Amino acid sequence: MAIRVSFAPLYEVALEAANRCVNPDLGWNQYAQHQGSTAAIADQLGVSSRTVERWKSAGDMPWLMADRLATALGHHPAELWCEEWRQLELMR
Repeated sequence: MAIRVSFAPLYEVALEAANRCVNPDLGWNQYAQHQGSTAAIADQLGVSSRTVERWKSAGDMPWLMADRLATALGHHPAELWCEEWRQLELMR
């Protein structure tokens, strides 16, 4: 059985990162369109839009991928998944 964690915490961090990368010269409407864009999230995570859609739909993702992507975004996985990550650490 593959161990999985919630996708929501990583999605929020990637969304914040994507919003920081928005060109400040964009008008408000373009900024609003960019916000929450699956493509923007995928770019931040370095995965395909299809992968982001799958994780959003399932609500979870593989824990090893969560670890790698959280670290790539500058966070320790325990910052994003708190208790869930602590339980994983105890299982290993």
